[in-house]
Amino acid sequence: MGGPVVVGVDGSASSLAAVRAAAWEAHWRGTRLRLVHAIAWSELHPLGPLSLGPTERALRDVGEPLLTE
Repeated sequence: MGGPVVVGVDGSASSLAAVRAAAWEAHWRGTRLRLVHAIAWSELHPLGPLSLGPTERALRDVGEPLLTE
């Protein structure tokens, strides 16, 4: 068995279609499915990036709804 099938998701219709295809592929291979989401810090702080960056909770608050969907 190889590593997991990894797919990026941003909430768009095309990324959700990619998730469905990746889920089928993971099932077919008998391996795990890993969903990933990336976010630009400027989306959380439109006035500019913070020197320390956003908190882990802030990042999760943005990404988890997309991954749950």
